[in-house]
Amino acid sequence: MVATYQDSGGTTHGLLIDRGVSRRIDGPGSRETVLYSIDNRGRIIGGYVDAAGTVRHFLLRRGVFTPIGFPGASNTVPFDLNDRGQVVGSYLDAAGAPHGFLLEDGAYTEIETPGFPRAQLLGINDSGRIVGGYVDDGGTVHGLMRDERGRFTTFDAPGATTATGAININDRRQIVGIVR
Repeated sequence: MVATYQDSGGTTHGLLIDRGVSRRIDGPGSRETVLYSIDNRGRIIGGYVDAAGTVRHFLLRRGVFTPIGFPGASNTVPFDLNDRGQVVGSYLDAAGAPHGFLLEDGAYTEIETPGFPRAQLLGINDSGRIVGGYVDDGGTVHGLMRDERGRFTTFDAPGATTATGAININDRRQIVGIVR
């Protein structure tokens, strides 16, 4: 399990809990670190603020921090990874428009979300299904899922008035998120 905690001085650290043993994880030269996700092989994704105040994101594998940054992006945030080592997230282009991405074997692929403005991709399961959400022109958030073949479907929870946001998906295709 990964988590985040603040020490007595107010500094935020990443926390790995493995078989009841806690271990602090901090990004290289970081002022604060947040861990987002861990797979069953122990690979972790997270972010940190370095000494200069710059936000950086990483994949941590076997003690080695590898930077995550979509080429040419003004900001990249990895949100989840699966046991195949695929990382999914979102980035902002130079104009500030959001895009989804998949990082696999060191290669970045932009995931276009045609017809779904302001989309964010937040979760991925081991078969490659990706979930997230998008904001329509009226400001309502809708759930979004991309299947293994690259086809998108959208959904709204019964009774939702302003938001259905899909945050993660497991291998049984169960989706968790937020409904407002």
